[in-house]
Amino acid sequence: MLARFIKILSSWKTTAVLVIGFVAVYLRYTFGEKPYEDWLNFIFKSLPGLAMYIALIANLLAMSIRAAAAKLGSESIVPELIKSMDAWVEMPLWSTTPLEDVSEVAKAAGFGMEVEGATAAWRRGRYSFVPGTLFRLGIVVFMIAALMSAHLRVSARGILYEGGEKELTGKVFKLESLNPNLPETFLQVGEKSTFNLKGVSAVVSLMGHKYTVTPGLPKKAQDRYLRITNLGYTQPISGKTGSAVFDWDVFLDVLPPGKIDAKTILSDVDSLSFSLAPSKTIEKGLVTGRLYNIENPMYSLSIIDSATGKHSESAIASPGEETKVGGVDITLGDRSVYIQMQAVKDPALKWLYFGVVLMLEGLALLIGRFFWYERKLYAFRTYEAVLVGYSEEFYKKWGILRFENLRESLTAYARSRM
Repeated sequence: MLARFIKILSSWKTTAVLVIGFVAVYLRYTFGEKPYEDWLNFIFKSLPGLAMYIALIANLLAMSIRAAAAKLGSESIVPELIKSMDAWVEMPLWSTTPLEDVSEVAKAAGFGMEVEGATAAWRRGRYSFVPGTLFRLGIVVFMIAALMSAHLRVSARGILYEGGEKELTGKVFKLESLNPNLPETFLQVGEKSTFNLKGVSAVVSLMGHKYTVTPGLPKKAQDRYLRITNLGYTQPISGKTGSAVFDWDVFLDVLPPGKIDAKTILSDVDSLSFSLAPSKTIEKGLVTGRLYNIENPMYSLSIIDSATGKHSESAIASPGEETKVGGVDITLGDRSVYIQMQAVKDPALKWLYFGVVLMLEGLALLIGRFFWYERKLYAFRTYEAVLVGYSEEFYKKWGILRFENLRESLTAYARSRM
């Protein structure tokens, strides 16, 4: 019963059933708004999903152990084993030392057989299981690390401006310097645009140590991983409405052009809407392009009615200018740039990387499997005959041809000794 369970657990069929199950669950969630997120929640946060996930890990481990045990274990050379090989022959005894004769003929053909008792054996490619096992082990490490990450990962995002500090995931970070690398102008074609953060970098300090953070690969800072996720403007704004006076620094998330950010400047005043206004509009046929000055932006300002959500008549103003919007006097100070930084504490991240490395190493070694495979030549002496058998893991037709050549040489040798 146990042997049958282990055989089922380590079967490729079990792997296929589990993988098809995960695909089927994903297809079910494709009808929702967030299929990928719902699918991950099913896998990592539900009992059926966890059971399938752990079963797949156990399946890959059992498969690897079974493959290693089959290759590393010593085989008991008996007539039944030889008769189950790709090609075999039974020859009547022709001398008192038939196994030594078989070994001599085999060595001349490139098979260095060793005689031991009533058997002779030659085996190569015993460790050919390593590439596949290494690849599966990488998958297992990655899956276990992903499961740990889903339950132990802590992530937070916050706004940092030069000289400012922010507490994220229990650590206090300070932005020492910033290279925003903003283009002087930006051309938007169509209604939506994307903004490339290439070249942006920031020097962030943590407990006296400085780290250069970019929007690219996360930067490790002690046990945290840091990455820039967005840029925006820090805009001083002051003014008055009636007798009320305000003076704030607001963080505007208006990049790339086309985004709208609303800020509350006074509790009894409706929100003030900010968006970038184009400095020039270009029309060519059916295509409309808008040119924005990113270095010295122009804002389109309007008041949003909290009851109806409607915008008042807008006004255009740049940093350093004054304007009036919906009865509110507004003065804009000189703008600066802030970054939104993500800090992640993930004890499993290094194991995720390690799993990927193992998978890549396994894939690289799998290329060598075209030349690195198991080959076996066995012989067994009975009271009346000698059984000789040959097997190859791959290229079996060529292996049978090689064995036929060996059989002919062995037959000729036996006749010469009779």
